[in-house]
Amino acid sequence: MNDKKIIDVELKYDCNFGNKHHLALVKGKNSKVWDSKDNIYIDCVSGMGVMNVGHANPEIIDAVKNQVAKLSICHQSYPNNKRAEYLNSLASILPKGLSKIYLCNSGTEATEAMLKVTLAATKRTKIVACKGGYHGLTLGATGLASLPSLREPFKSIIHEATFIEFNNIEELHGAVDNNTAAVVFELVQGSSGGEAATKEFVQAARELTDKFGSCLIFDEVLTGFCRTGKWFATNHYDSFPDGIILAKAIGGGLPIGAFAMTKELADNFPKGIHSNTFGGNPLSMAAGLAAIEYAKRTNLCEQTEKKSDFFDCLSKNLIGRSLKSIKGMGLLKSLALRGDSQEYMLLLREKFNILTIPRNESLLLLPPLTIPYKDIEVIVRALSNTFCKFDS
Repeated sequence: MNDKKIIDVELKYDCNFGNKHHLALVKGKNSKVWDSKDNIYIDCVSGMGVMNVGHANPEIIDAVKNQVAKLSICHQSYPNNKRAEYLNSLASILPKGLSKIYLCNSGTEATEAMLKVTLAATKRTKIVACKGGYHGLTLGATGLASLPSLREPFKSIIHEATFIEFNNIEELHGAVDNNTAAVVFELVQGSSGGEAATKEFVQAARELTDKFGSCLIFDEVLTGFCRTGKWFATNHYDSFPDGIILAKAIGGGLPIGAFAMTKELADNFPKGIHSNTFGGNPLSMAAGLAAIEYAKRTNLCEQTEKKSDFFDCLSKNLIGRSLKSIKGMGLLKSLALRGDSQEYMLLLREKFNILTIPRNESLLLLPPLTIPYKDIEVIVRALSNTFCKFDS
């Protein structure tokens, strides 16, 4: 099928719940993707931050091929060798104190599990979340969505969080009390400007949750698996959570979600009231295991740190009339623009063959962490030329 046919079929049958680009992608290799006309693009979308180890990684391909010939599905009620290997490997890189793992298929599923676990284990009803945060759009997760437009259609049935300003310690103090089950936030707000949590805010959250017997939860769906230059953004801070929400890159391109938590939290959740069918399936486990082994062998965290510094060095002169600032952590780069990001996204795609993520007045870059330095140079030159056009 050519681009037009692919797009026409999708538009015919798609429910149109979200935006769809008029560009059909059919192939990928490391940091690049191809359309049906064989045009090549540098991919700073990575399936929304999924392909940290690069598209068509040979080690992931081999692992999936080998596993699909053996066993693709095995419910978690039956132990499985590949799941056991993956759990061992994931546990070896988790932040201190998180020794229990609930496996599912996506970040929003992991968020749902987190909500049920923290509410049931604490026997409390209040969740504190941050404005600007994003934790998924299933019914429970929608209660954590800070945009009123996302919650309004379901207001009568969702469990709404109490929202505070991100990094506002005074509001945090005013929100956490004896009825608080959990305080939940991203350490870097990827969907709303790339602001990182301050160490003071994280420390205050840890102290307050300890004081009131509440759970401190970090959403690491986007920031996990080397994206920030460490295995998890948690590792940049001195305070450790009671649980972290994981997904995206931890599956090496196949669907894996997880809620990793303390033993105490897991032990206080009633047995037999939450499960899923496909979570922990051997095929995804094989891909996820290969991804972790690849990241360890290639020092992917260190690579990310160096490439982030390289990007920052090249881009330090880009700040001007079009670009207000660059925020984020590691190879999660959020560019704050003076205007609608859609126009910038389209110019970068149509003229420079670079794919980016528009977010209101910011542009999000999430390239594979395996991106070559020469591709980073191409991206920064394209950004410079794009900003010059809008500045003129």
